Amino acid sequence: MTSQETGFFLPGSSTSSARPVADDLWRLAHDDVTGEPRLSVRLTGLGLAAALLGELVFAGGVWVDGVTVTIRYPFAPDDTTYVLLKQISANRQVDARGWLVRVADTAPGMVAERLRAAGHLQRMSTLGPGGRSVRYVPTDRCAAATPHAWLATRLRRREMLTHRELFLVGLAATMGLERRLVRDAEPHVRRHVDRVVEAIWPPAYDVVALLRAAAVGAVLTGRG
Repeated sequence: MTSQETGFFLPGSSTSSARPVADDLWRLAHDDVTGEPRLSVRLTGLGLAAALLGELVFAGGVWVDGVTVTIRYPFAPDDTTYVLLKQISANRQVDARGWLVRVADTAPGMVAERLRAAGHLQRMSTLGPGGRSVRYVPTDRCAAATPHAWLATRLRRREMLTHRELFLVGLAATMGLERRLVRDAEPHVRRHVDRVVEAIWPPAYDVVALLRAAAVGAVLTGRG
């Protein structure tokens, strides 16, 4: 069953569709004021790697079949995703889960630097007992909180979502971030989130399934 058939898909664009999925996921996964991650470093990295892969899928650059990532067309929407496309194109086809696990180490920094270049984050370096560390702090608290605000509202109202928004919900739910989105909501809202995830565009759903498998693997190996 497609998302159009379930009634969850909204044709056209919305405010969120103009923003890269990984940028919105970074905001959902980090504190609006301090920029501190809400989840483990590993899970955050896996989620953002999946979001970047999804951006390439939506752009038509790659295809994910659950096992491999294959180049379809040498196109990436921006410099950040182009770096990833080059990694994949070196072999034309790569193991999907292995690639996701490797990119998880660098994905948070890649997305943060893209947000910093757009003026949404400030890079701060501090020297502590463990050495120098870098963190990214939102420059505008309201802008940082926007993805949570609109997504929580639309889920609670059960409004139609675009393909990218459905994908974002799927990533957030897989990472456990949907608990903040529907906190204190009625049970029917939580059930709605489950139905939304099932309505994700199939090629994007494969990315969500890939994230789920990688996240479970990280927990089982003690890296979650």
